[in-house]
Amino acid sequence: PDQLTNRSTARELAAAEVSAPPFVDYGSRLYDANLLAADEAFAALWTRLVAEAGDGGLITVMTSDHGEEFLEHGQTSHGFSLHDELLRVPLVVHAPGHVGAGTRLSSPLRSIDLYPTLLELLDIPPPPRLDGQSFAAELRGQSARGPARLVFSEKREGPPTPLGRFP
Repeated sequence: PDQLTNRSTARELAAAEVSAPPFVDYGSRLYDANLLAADEAFAALWTRLVAEAGDGGLITVMTSDHGEEFLEHGQTSHGFSLHDELLRVPLVVHAPGHVGAGTRLSSPLRSIDLYPTLLELLDIPPPPRLDGQSFAAELRGQSARGPARLVFSEKREGPPTPLGRFP
């Protein structure tokens, strides 16, 4: 191929005469640098929030919408497969007085459930017809309430976005 895309396969890299290990190493380092920058920015924000508001009433949620794939299953990028590298993302809820330190949940969760969960933790009535299902009971160490949570993932189809030729 004349171009590599934001979803390059091992076969496409070989056909373009691009050595996969340096390509993956470069992409992985960029990804790690981005994570480090986000971590440092969050640390600065956290320090300021705690200095101004204290830690006691501060509820903080950190998560991600997807991970990245670096040829673990023969391709790069995200949004084109449903492997754990893409689906299993961090979710950290810091809510002193609402959630015990070190609480870990093993069941899959959905990002759509964050809003109703935060409302319940804060004893705020949810608006009518709110999508999502609170997992506050699970965070409190209680059994889940209501029907089982349906968790699904989807991948998009269509042509990948061209990136140009990798040197």
